Amino acid sequence: MIFQEYVQFLHVGVLLGPSLASNAAMVGGEQVRFSAKHLMRIITDILDFSKIEAGKLEMEDIQFSLYDQLEHAVSVLAARANKKGLELACQVDQSVPDQIIGDPGRLFQVFVNLIGTAPTCCS
Repeated sequence: MIFQEYVQFLHVGVLLGPSLASNAAMVGGEQVRFSAKHLMRIITDILDFSKIEAGKLEMEDIQFSLYDQLEHAVSVLAARANKKGLELACQVDQSVPDQIIGDPGRLFQVFVNLIGTAPTCCS
């Protein structure tokens, strides 16, 4: 798959490139890698739309950290909010469990879609 090979090349180039000497650049590289990984998943889901229509879409059923998925979604969208002069922050009530069972990729997509609309509502 050409797109997957490009993402892997981008991943290696970003993480091993000489411009990543500083810690800030390494964090940026991780965000690029993380975003590219999830972009590839979204594109794969779009290409598999026929599975959704046929009722054959398979969901993962694994244990994962809810807090990590939420933190990743916020970190991906924070730059967009910052451009609008907004600070994107997240606070989770202590009664909400961290470890849950489900599909972390799909939940990440839901978080990105919901959180991503917040800065557009603020003028």
